[in-house]
Amino acid sequence: MSNNNYSGEPEAIYQINVSDIGPIFIDYLKLTPSVFCPFEEELRTYSKGSSIISDGALGVVKDDDFINALKIIAKPDYRLEIIIGGGMVPLNGIRVYASKKEGMDSVVSVSPGFENSHLLQFFKSPANFAQWFTEVVAGNVEDTVQNFMPPPLTLGGLLYVLQVIDAFRRVSYQNLLDFKTTNEPYILTDEFQSSMIASMKSLDLRWLLPSFIALMPGLNEINWELKDEELNYLGSHDFLIPAKEQGSNRDIFLFGEAGTVMGSEFFRSWISSAGYRVTVANSKGEQMLEQGYMSFTALANHFFRIEKGNDGVWYLNHQPLTTEGFLKRLNELLLQTLKYERISDGALPISVAPVKPPVSEIPTTSQISKFCTNCGAKLLSDSSFCTSCGKKIS
Repeated sequence: MSNNNYSGEPEAIYQINVSDIGPIFIDYLKLTPSVFCPFEEELRTYSKGSSIISDGALGVVKDDDFINALKIIAKPDYRLEIIIGGGMVPLNGIRVYASKKEGMDSVVSVSPGFENSHLLQFFKSPANFAQWFTEVVAGNVEDTVQNFMPPPLTLGGLLYVLQVIDAFRRVSYQNLLDFKTTNEPYILTDEFQSSMIASMKSLDLRWLLPSFIALMPGLNEINWELKDEELNYLGSHDFLIPAKEQGSNRDIFLFGEAGTVMGSEFFRSWISSAGYRVTVANSKGEQMLEQGYMSFTALANHFFRIEKGNDGVWYLNHQPLTTEGFLKRLNELLLQTLKYERISDGALPISVAPVKPPVSEIPTTSQISKFCTNCGAKLLSDSSFCTSCGKKIS
């Protein structure tokens, strides 16, 4: 993919050892971090002058881009969180920061580095970050494909769609193992339901449904539950067709056109997925502006934006995008949210604000799992028992 307006490379890349964070910020540059700072935890516990800056850090602390990058992440008022994984890509994360006080033109990405360090990338514009991210994660797609997930698509409806795609992959793998060829692959209805529960409990990133649950920042903060009527979306949009198994007369689901096409797409060419969330510091405190999910294949870059409808139900807007279309959509996301009201001098100082997790803390399965281990139902944060099956929550 090429673009004549923007470079797909950061202006500068730096690796900071955790042991150097306090000396650099507090002792050398004398910066006053806020709660929005990705290094809040390290800096909150650092005593001035208690550590010596390393020789490697001394080599970059006078670099203008490095100083500008640290000023941005010391008091940012904008954060884009992206958690990446799925397919054959392991769980990882990146956070992008901007500061109204330090100007609207530059952004800094922070991600876990090697050997107890943080990797900082300084981009001279949001468009440069969008170009870089697109080149790193997006599929190389030139032609548009049909949207098999038109609105209205509820959050629960999407989970069922993702299960259909995984079920097609599951059946395809099993047919390969059994040396079986069939023109009409199918799955038993009982197996469809039981494998969905097992998948949601597993949070196995090799499957699409649990990857969505694991990668979506803030999903556990949304009050939602699966409803049987949301299964109707699968039939009305040709994902599944109820039928009877020949010979046994057992209930089965055949895969319709949508289920076959999308199942084949992800079976053959799923690259990775990513969940994202945009938050800002403003007069209302820390405010979430947008969240969604992205999934990349050789045929489409699937972009999902999630939002709450007037009826209180969470809906997703799905767009299958080309590479250029994804770049345009990511640029629009960055530009629209960066223009939102933000505090010009950054968030509150760390001395008067609650503790935030460090940027290197990527969620584990135990942290992101909020489902009953017995039946797979979503749990309330303060539940002692599952409201679906009654199992005691340990």
